[in-house]
Amino acid sequence: MIKILKKLAKKINHKTFFTSIALAVVAVTCVCTISFSILKYIDSHFQSAEQPGQKHAVDVSFETEYPFESEVEETALSSPDPSLVKSNVSVIDSVKDSINSYFTKFKDTIIEFSSEENIAAHPYYYLYGVVNRLLDRNVIENSESNVYRLEDGKLVYAKQCQSAKGAYSYFSDFADWLEKRNTEFLYVLPVSIDDDSVIDFPPRLKTGYTETSKELLEFLGEHDIKYLDAKPMLLSKNADFYNWVYKTDHHWNVQAGITVADKIVEIMSNDFGFNVDKSVCDIVNYKSVTYEDALLGSLGRKVTLGYTDAEDLEILYPTFETDFHIEIPELSLDKTGTFDETLIDLKYLDLPYYLIDNAYGAFLYQDRAMIRITNEKCKNGIHALVIKQSKANVVNPYLACAVEQLDLIDPRYFKGSIRSFVEQTNPDLVIICSYGPSSDSDTNWQLK
Repeated sequence: MIKILKKLAKKINHKTFFTSIALAVVAVTCVCTISFSILKYIDSHFQSAEQPGQKHAVDVSFETEYPFESEVEETALSSPDPSLVKSNVSVIDSVKDSINSYFTKFKDTIIEFSSEENIAAHPYYYLYGVVNRLLDRNVIENSESNVYRLEDGKLVYAKQCQSAKGAYSYFSDFADWLEKRNTEFLYVLPVSIDDDSVIDFPPRLKTGYTETSKELLEFLGEHDIKYLDAKPMLLSKNADFYNWVYKTDHHWNVQAGITVADKIVEIMSNDFGFNVDKSVCDIVNYKSVTYEDALLGSLGRKVTLGYTDAEDLEILYPTFETDFHIEIPELSLDKTGTFDETLIDLKYLDLPYYLIDNAYGAFLYQDRAMIRITNEKCKNGIHALVIKQSKANVVNPYLACAVEQLDLIDPRYFKGSIRSFVEQTNPDLVIICSYGPSSDSDTNWQLK
């Protein structure tokens, strides 16, 4: 093949030769992108087979089960009987809407699959990582957030944190509403790998995280909202920040997760007066299992294995007897069993490195809109609700060991009313474990 290319190169203009090769590469990439996108579209719309590591997701109408207050009023006052209303939608309009809907879904599928799961793109990403490594570059540009390599080889995001002071009132309004219901409230601020108070960023890459997190905590203190700032608590136990976070991912690790769960249980007992067994979140009552090279996290995927290596994933399993019942509506999952049978799914460890659903998803099945966990071995009557983002995924399995019922809501995907959910389920304690609003317009954190 090389000899043939050399002969061709002698016979034709070099510029034309290399341009032809470049065009061929682009053509092959486009064909692969479109082909794999079509396959994914067909698979997602016409097959019900479960993907490795997860059940087939289904649409759940949380907005119907847990409606917003305004929707309830409108339904009660103005909604006519459907049987008395004649449809004014023509057949042509219906067909056009259907075609537009499928076209939009197909377009979104192509965009998503081309950017995240197109296997034809992986060699290019890998080559990009190799080149960056050979050039010894410590800033790797990305379309979302640049990745920065520290002197010791660890990876962090180099992105600017924006103040969301105008959105903090969501927390105080929600706290006042819970207080009227005699429901306890706790806010947990996770650690962050863009924290410029513990990470030595160059001056031009200062993220502003220290100032924005301080601003949020001061607001909570001024409004007498109980909070747990995880960073000083964790660093007081081990001053090495990287003892608590992954090397290739933006999440904190299971060591941080169980330590935070243990601290939450302590606050529940000492500050809120709950009768809770503190020993169930004590790390001495857990055994550690390490899965080698299982995780290539969000940062690792951006720089690829051409630039960095996969890392080990640790999971802590209780040494005491456990019995849980877990329900995840969007996965049609209703399961009873031990801690490792219900709260951990090791199938995520077998997924390809470059999928968004990676080994971190072993903790409570990745991010789901709503999860309900009942601890059959715990009869303390405590019902807690955690409003969370993904960092809470390594906290919640261990917190579930301490309460009789634990409900989890991710407001990014839960489209119903959080307040309606609270009214219907009556939790004793509501915990928010997340950064909260990222900007004044973040509707996920209006807590309505």
